[in-house]
Amino acid sequence: MKYKLTLTNFIISLMGVLSLFFTFVKVFLDKYDYNLTAYILVAVFVCGVMSLINVYIKRAWIVNVVLLVMALIYLWFFRYEIIGGYMAFYNVIADAYALEFDMPMYFAVPTGKWFTDANVQLMTGYSVTVIGIVYSLLISKMTLVFIPLFINIVFPVVPLIININPPIVCILLDFVFIIDMFVMTGISKNGSKDRKAVSNVQMVSLAIGTIVMVICLVASLIIPQKGYVKSSYFNKVGDFAVDVYGRIENKIISIVGKKDGGNSLLNGNGNTVIENEKLGQVDEINYNHTEMIQVDVCKSSDRIYIKQFIGKEYLNNSWKEIEKKDSVNLDSYFFEHNTSVQEITSEIINSRLSHSDEEDCKKRMGINYTGMKKARQLMPVYSFTETAEYFDYESYYHPIGEDVYFEYFDLNMDSIQKMIDSDNELLKKYTDYVYDTYLQTDGKCDEQFKKLLNNFKTDTFSDVMLLAEYIRQHLAKRCSYTLQPGRIPAGKDFVDYFYNTSKKGYCTYFATTAVMMLRSKGVPARYVTGFAFEPDENVIDEFYIFGNEMNRISVDDSSAHAWIELFIDGFGWVQFDVTPGNFEIREIEVPAMKPTSPAEETTAEKESSSDKGTDTTTRHDRPTSVQTKDGKSENLKGISKTVIKNIVCVAVIIFIVLIIISIILIRYRILRTGYRLDYEECRKNNKKKCIKYNYERMNKALTIAGFNRNMDMTYKVYAQFLADECQYAENEPIQKITDLFEKAEFSDNEITDEDITQSEYIVDEICNRVYTDIGFAKKIKFKYLYYLI
Repeated sequence: MKYKLTLTNFIISLMGVLSLFFTFVKVFLDKYDYNLTAYILVAVFVCGVMSLINVYIKRAWIVNVVLLVMALIYLWFFRYEIIGGYMAFYNVIADAYALEFDMPMYFAVPTGKWFTDANVQLMTGYSVTVIGIVYSLLISKMTLVFIPLFINIVFPVVPLIININPPIVCILLDFVFIIDMFVMTGISKNGSKDRKAVSNVQMVSLAIGTIVMVICLVASLIIPQKGYVKSSYFNKVGDFAVDVYGRIENKIISIVGKKDGGNSLLNGNGNTVIENEKLGQVDEINYNHTEMIQVDVCKSSDRIYIKQFIGKEYLNNSWKEIEKKDSVNLDSYFFEHNTSVQEITSEIINSRLSHSDEEDCKKRMGINYTGMKKARQLMPVYSFTETAEYFDYESYYHPIGEDVYFEYFDLNMDSIQKMIDSDNELLKKYTDYVYDTYLQTDGKCDEQFKKLLNNFKTDTFSDVMLLAEYIRQHLAKRCSYTLQPGRIPAGKDFVDYFYNTSKKGYCTYFATTAVMMLRSKGVPARYVTGFAFEPDENVIDEFYIFGNEMNRISVDDSSAHAWIELFIDGFGWVQFDVTPGNFEIREIEVPAMKPTSPAEETTAEKESSSDKGTDTTTRHDRPTSVQTKDGKSENLKGISKTVIKNIVCVAVIIFIVLIIISIILIRYRILRTGYRLDYEECRKNNKKKCIKYNYERMNKALTIAGFNRNMDMTYKVYAQFLADECQYAENEPIQKITDLFEKAEFSDNEITDEDITQSEYIVDEICNRVYTDIGFAKKIKFKYLYYLI
């Protein structure tokens, strides 16, 4: 019956874990790259081991406490990855509800490492393990089966209420699991602890669940799946949930007040004019043509780009900008040198300009905030305005109290190539920061992009610009520009869906995808939004200033735009527009991959190494890096943070195991010494008790070896059984120890010291033989739990 109980406990608990896993992972988080086989194997292993522990180990609670402690330790070391993953998981569900009921929702807004290190795959593996442990424990206790029953009834309501249809197998698996829990709860004999009764209850529930599963599978084959229609009852449940949510929201607003913020779209609210977070959440772009700013520009300028937002990290279909704390070390370094990255780039440009070029490249721009709130600083690329507060290249976005005039450099690609300065030590410091910060991807299309761009080099400025040009030409041919792309379906990755499925979108689609493509090739790139317009569009005034012909332009929300910036070693950031219509369509040939022999590769590496520092257009020499699936850049010459955390976690677990072993050994020594002292005391005052103790010790040893005495056996019969069947006991010694035991137990005859010594010798001999022959696990039980040797 123990075997049946273990098997049914394992099957039922595994059914509950997998039903939850498939219901959520496949329905809500399909955009993440899951190794389903690995997760299923983890669930099978955990549920199997826990079922055995909870049924066969007498003090299973000790093992469960140790497992719980280990789970908490693992959670602590990976708290950013796991808890951040739970936040992302919640946001997917909240987003699905928001789309279904067309209502605003409160989203988790992780910051810092909770955002950057969030790992949904790691969170899922951790959840599968913990749920497997908990379910196997609860289902083995008949009085606790209502807990998994409640969980599996409540949680699958989520995909049923919203307009998402999980696979039929997921529904059936959860349906059968719920039936099994109902049956186990209903016929559990008021929580009987008898293992036979528990086993029968579980077997019956499993049999009923199997019958229901077969009937449902047959019905699904007979009736087409399109014939299944979601009951209108679930719509009522959904409306009720919306009503409850609205009441809670109103209560919160009444207490703390309503605050602006969140994920703004193109709505002219002044905080941002184009979506940066929650990309692809509008069906179409509709402009209000509301004036946002007025800009004074030189008539001779090329197309004008004014930055407003810089996206550092792309995760969960959102762009997150750099925070002040992210660059605090870099800022303090430049503060010591009384400079900034913006100034360094400006000085490089200024030093390389000839007198004639300087007059053509230096331009002026004035920005007058009209319809737009002064929530973010707008500024052109390569500004060299002397006001220090505008110099911070990474975090200059702060409220500005007045309209601003900038001086800036208006450069083309040919002029940039002449200005690269690979020897600038201050810029090298920033370059290291850039490579550590702007190579993150979401990993969804990395392999696809790497294969596409495999033949391109990134060694020189020309190589990088050829790569960037190919990317925007490739996107223009593969995808079409439209302001009505439709929403990205819930659970889909923005880049993957745009690049491989819909193939239509506007500037944010092209810019985000281009950044991911460049980063997958190891080129630092970032997503930029702001305004882009021609110097002769919507002119409302013309005037002269410092001998320059100027136009005053009215810039409305229709000029909101997204583009990219890519980093050039020895220079800085270069803006690059990848949206079709803003560049000339042309053919770019993919470079042919030149085959090389191992000897040629070695020679090429030596030549490349000897040339470092001599070619001013050579990219910054850095260790090779790769992109992980969760979007983090890992250095092949170092150890990644995840590896370090795993090493530390394993070390802590080993340390805990050593402590547990030490406790067992200390306990063994203490108790063993106590038994010896008690035994010596009995030897002096109660010799019969010594004989009984030795006989019981022999019985325990032989029971572990599989030769236990049945209750209907007399001691003489048992002795004869051992003499005939047991290889550890010989006839004469076993008869002798039996006679001594009966003498001590049933007669008034005195026990001598010689009798005790003889019994000790016989039992020690038997125990040593058994200990030598049994397996490792039984030896631990034999020595440290029963103290038999």
